[in-house]
Amino acid sequence: MVPFANNNNGNVRVSVEVQTDNASSLPLESVKIGQRTVHLTLPVVLSPQQTVYKFDVQPAEYLIPGNITQSTIYINIQDDNIQQNLIALRLMIDDLEPVTIYPIESLGNEYRVITYCQILGSCFLALSTVPNTGPVRVNVTLPTENSMKVQYHNAFYSEGQQIQIQLLDNEALLLECKQCDFTGTLIKSSEKIAVFAGGIDTIVRRGDVESTFLAQMTPVHTWGKDFILVDSNIDDMGDMIRIVPRYRETVVKVSGQTTTRINSTEHYIQGALNRGDIVHVTANKPIMICQILTTGSKQGLMLNVPPTEQYFEVDFHIHCGYNGFVIDEDVTYYSEPRIIGNSGYIAIKIDSNSCQSSRLGFRHSTIFGQRDHAGTPYIKDTLYFSQPFLRVCTD
Repeated sequence: MVPFANNNNGNVRVSVEVQTDNASSLPLESVKIGQRTVHLTLPVVLSPQQTVYKFDVQPAEYLIPGNITQSTIYINIQDDNIQQNLIALRLMIDDLEPVTIYPIESLGNEYRVITYCQILGSCFLALSTVPNTGPVRVNVTLPTENSMKVQYHNAFYSEGQQIQIQLLDNEALLLECKQCDFTGTLIKSSEKIAVFAGGIDTIVRRGDVESTFLAQMTPVHTWGKDFILVDSNIDDMGDMIRIVPRYRETVVKVSGQTTTRINSTEHYIQGALNRGDIVHVTANKPIMICQILTTGSKQGLMLNVPPTEQYFEVDFHIHCGYNGFVIDEDVTYYSEPRIIGNSGYIAIKIDSNSCQSSRLGFRHSTIFGQRDHAGTPYIKDTLYFSQPFLRVCTD
């Protein structure tokens, strides 16, 4: 993870929430920022399946646009059953919306990114190394379609150019583009890296706050061809989506009707969900979809939508504290299911107020959930639950 600070005047508080499948917690062994081992507060147990840890990021550890810094946050969880028990790892940096974080096992060495900064602000991407990998060579190829000006060290790069970077252990790099968009940027590295992207001081939809938001990008070998998208039902205009392809000549269908062909890997689709929509998106080749929305506080948020190929394939459980929908295979034992076109999936509404059990269990499914974030009720925690340890998907 990388520490993205809104507050440049002092330490930034980071909260880490670990959600597990059962009552046995996954304790944080250690947290390092660069070379520094940080002090963790005593864990706060929200439920038998949810534990929150907190620590501070110092100003010297902030990311600096165009410069390599000792800013990588490395979270170490020691548990032999982590692949069976981990449901979600969520980070909240200061007053930014919570971000879903993937384990090192899910990372890769080839990415394309989605960013967003159409109204004010700037777009960014951030790179972070994996511990004990030695020098990592990274090539960042900027899109050719739009005018770009990106600084790295003392040089400026424009559209279509390649930025050649070398990162060492614990190092991170922030690249920022004012009044231009990184969407479609290709990143290749000699070793596994983590990639994050988003917008800085920008406005999303009808939001009235210039907000900063980020999402972790998934490597191209984990992308899928089949998606279910759930509108957050917060904004009258509906949530926005962006879709990027892995390969040229990718055909994308929305709810089996609207068909769009993406001719270049640098091109992307931008669309909107109708308020309250649940839609089925398919493609003939792997794609990545990000959903961009405003939360209840009008803060921006970007979600990486999991393909059905990354849904849980065994029974999994979350604490019954979310409103939203379970997306599950179309089976007959649910009452009043909402059928999602011809997708083979249904949506089952969940309501934290009427939940009778402390646990919810489903098979080959995801959950689109919303809740007030613990301790900060003005933040609306919105996420898709999917398998943290990503699978390799076929082309």
